[in-house]
Amino acid sequence: MPPKVTRTVARHEGSSPHNEVTARALFNLPKGFEFDPTYRYVGALPVQGIHAYGTVDARLGWHFAKAFELSIDGQNLLQPHHAEMSSVRLERSAYAQITWKKTAN
Repeated sequence: MPPKVTRTVARHEGSSPHNEVTARALFNLPKGFEFDPTYRYVGALPVQGIHAYGTVDARLGWHFAKAFELSIDGQNLLQPHHAEMSSVRLERSAYAQITWKKTAN
């Protein structure tokens, strides 16, 4: 029987991706707008039967007053869904938010 450490390593090998890449840009645009796209690539997880994937998240923000911001965010925009672990499936999503930051007097 192989040593316990060897069995443990063999069981977990392939459960983490060999390659992961994230590229993010932050753009300050005219009239108080911001655009922040993020690209992510994650390699396959062969032990869990999960394929490699690439996806994009993006945020468009607008500072329409000194203390207020409106933003729209989209996540996992390149496909309707993808698996990240054997029991976790992430769907494409979008949301909006309004942020108020109290300013000092």
